Amino acid sequence: MCRYFTDWLTEHYNVTNVSQINGEMFRNYMKYDKRRYGNHPFINAEYTHPTEKAE
Repeated sequence: MCRYFTDWLTEHYNVTNVSQINGEMFRNYMKYDKRRYGNHPFINAEYTHPTEKAE
């Protein structure tokens, strides 16, 4: 899970140290709508788990 956050930080901010992260960055990350399983080599991004509601 941490990798997604660090990848997002690299993509959107020039953060090199954890002390540079602030509350606004966390709020923006929580609003970020990453496609689930996007670019995963074995899982189809359109896959919906049986317990989840299909959109």
